[in-house]
Amino acid sequence: MWLTEEQALRTACPIFALAFFLTDNKLDDDACQGSRCAWWRWAAQPGIPGVGRHGYCGHAGKPETPP
Repeated sequence: MWLTEEQALRTACPIFALAFFLTDNKLDDDACQGSRCAWWRWAAQPGIPGVGRHGYCGHAGKPETPP
C-alpha cells in the first residue's frame, strides 16, 4: 500500500510492536516510523523530497499499483 509519510505515521507497525513484545518492554506507540525506518522505501517521484511523496514498507513488499 502506497502511503504518504503522514499517513504512515498513523499506521501501526506489527514488526515494531513484536520487537517490544519479545523484549518485555512497554510500548506506548506502535506507529510506523516512516522514513526513519530502514525498510521504508520512497516512490520514484520528482518534486520536493518528503513533501507529498508516497512510499511503502519495504518489508511488506512493493505494491503493484503506482501511487
